[in-house]
Amino acid sequence: MRGSNFINGSWSVDKAGACHSVINPATGEELAKVA
Repeated sequence: MRGSNFINGSWSVDKAGACHSVINPATGEELAKVA
C-alpha cells in the first residue's frame, strides 16, 4: 500500500510518489513512512 492515503472513505494513490520517514526523536528509529 505504498504511496496511498485514506481520504474521504477511500484509498487514493499518491501521484507524486514521494514518501517521508516518521522518526522517533528519542531513539532516532524510523517508525513509519507516509505519503
